Amino acid sequence: EDAYVSFEEVMYLRDFTAGNYTIQFTTVPDDNHNAVVVNVTVTINRLPSSISIESVVVDYTDKFNVSFSVTGAEDITPVIVEAPEADIIWDMEENVITVTGLNTGSYILNVVTVPDANHEAAEANVTIVVNKVDSTLTVSDAVVRYGETAVVPVSAQGADSINATLLGYPDAVINYLSDGIT
Repeated sequence: EDAYVSFEEVMYLRDFTAGNYTIQFTTVPDDNHNAVVVNVTVTINRLPSSISIESVVVDYTDKFNVSFSVTGAEDITPVIVEAPEADIIWDMEENVITVTGLNTGSYILNVVTVPDANHEAAEANVTIVVNKVDSTLTVSDAVVRYGETAVVPVSAQGADSINATLLGYPDAVINYLSDGIT
């Protein structure tokens, strides 16, 4: 019976980026054998990147933030589907998307990762709900003498107009001026 030596080795590849690699194996023969060369292909597949982001409900304001986290991505591309005119700024170091310019309503925020060399793009869609808030109304009391015109200073924010009614006097005439109500 012939004596032989058998080798079973395991080769580990570490710290390679995604891609295809050719590895050449060559035997170092003994006196009774010739060298053999075998090429093998090792494919390291890209993994999906990931994004974690939650739906948000906010009260109407000029600006609000949405937090996110990503793995395997160098950047993101956020878009509010129904409001492309909304201003969106994001900070990859702080993991925050700042949104301005949205009126009240429900919107879909679509975020796509810009992957690094070892990952594939991932996508997430979340809902942003912007709730209405109360308008503001500031009215000052007025004290006048009989026969004088009462001027009542009024200011409002978040209103297109102001209605005024003199309670108990439905036929009273109320005039609006730029600096108050008479």
